[in-house]
Amino acid sequence: MDVIDWLLKGDSNISFLVKKHLLNQKLMQHNDGYIKNYLNQYNKETKMWGNGLYGPKWISSTYTLLDLISLEANIDQNMVDGYYKLRQELVLKYTLNPKDKKTLDLCIVGMLVKIGAYLNTDEDLLKELIDFILYTLNSDGAWNCYFNYRTYKTSSLHTTINILEGLQTYISNGYSYRKKEVIESMNSANEFILQKQLFRSRRTNEIIREQFLCVHYPTRWYYDMFRALEYFVDANVAYDIRMKEALDLIKKKLAKGYLPKGKTYAGKTHFKLNLEDYKRINTFSALRIVKKYDEEYYNQIIGDYKIN
Repeated sequence: MDVIDWLLKGDSNISFLVKKHLLNQKLMQHNDGYIKNYLNQYNKETKMWGNGLYGPKWISSTYTLLDLISLEANIDQNMVDGYYKLRQELVLKYTLNPKDKKTLDLCIVGMLVKIGAYLNTDEDLLKELIDFILYTLNSDGAWNCYFNYRTYKTSSLHTTINILEGLQTYISNGYSYRKKEVIESMNSANEFILQKQLFRSRRTNEIIREQFLCVHYPTRWYYDMFRALEYFVDANVAYDIRMKEALDLIKKKLAKGYLPKGKTYAGKTHFKLNLEDYKRINTFSALRIVKKYDEEYYNQIIGDYKIN
């Protein structure tokens, strides 16, 4: 079966992503399928998912909203209400004062920017998050959650990708507060990732973690090379020779016809996706990456496919 035909046989939300990003169709996501299932888990009385803000993982408001965004859900009022409660109570519980040891985790700050910007939140609600991110930029050009309470020598790929995704959504949705500085910080963090060839130590050239070479859906708060390359696609980062090894690994996986389910991170879930749909989402992500960075190879895979 043609890979596009196979992808389109998945959940309607996945079919939408394939048509939009791989087949260049202009259409609107309908909040049915998996999106509807996620929205149905919302509690209007508590204004939360999973009876929690950041935990329990992975059914809390934070991770449910990230799941909805990954499927490009249309903005729903429950998503907006859930985000306002999430943002307000997390910042009240912790702090955005960099000198305070109870500072809100930087990964979560990146997530809050991503969700808020996706939902077209008023810019005033994002300003202090942006200030905090720019203040905590490390001398090596990226970020680490341990910036003020544990000794560290370099920035973290996990922290950095969460913040970069937030900033990319912020910029792409037209926010202007400290825009020049945001873009400069993104460029420096992009370089931080590229200097590692997406998964290698700059010091030893050894693979940092085998996990970084594996595909995961959902990615949760973790970094991997697929997530980094999809971010580069979204941010329209030009091809860089330091992407080559990662891209070659992805093409090798695609040569088998489709990607596997991949590893998932232990924790609670609202529901399980169909096994084939895990494979479809991962294959879609891989194809989207090679479409951007090796169009000739991409065209070889999909051939002269025309949607009916």
